Amino acid sequence: MARPSNQRALTALVLIGLSALNCAIGSINGQPTHYGFIYDAYRTHRARWDLAHPPGYEYNVRYKCFCSSALLRRTTVRVLGDSAISAIQDGDLVNQKAFKECPTIDALYDLIYRSMESSYDRVFVRYDRRWHYPVEIFIDMKASVDDDELEVFADSFAPVE
Repeated sequence: MARPSNQRALTALVLIGLSALNCAIGSINGQPTHYGFIYDAYRTHRARWDLAHPPGYEYNVRYKCFCSSALLRRTTVRVLGDSAISAIQDGDLVNQKAFKECPTIDALYDLIYRSMESSYDRVFVRYDRRWHYPVEIFIDMKASVDDDELEVFADSFAPVE
């Protein structure tokens, strides 16, 4: 068994090697990986979502970023078909500008796909095991630049009539 200092050195060498190969590093459900696995998990969960999601649903979404998004506060989004039909923050309907920012689950999948296609430095995704929607997305466009990260949190998914 390798000693902890040897494990850290080995991990550092692997990360340096991946950086030299220009590979992006991310994680799926908390497990470190590279884009190949991110694509595989994306395709698997997206296919399961496409097959199983109900025609109407509600969920909570919140962004964390250095931005002016109206979704920095927890927002409950109701979706029917392919469109958000309502959004509530703190018990009140959101204004029109904020409503336009409200993503459906499909839009979250589109965000993940665009992030992978853009070869951002870091993309981390964690999926719900039952409904297969992304519950946590972390995107760092350039690791060398501060404050360009975006985090998206989604939870409390429920089918609605």
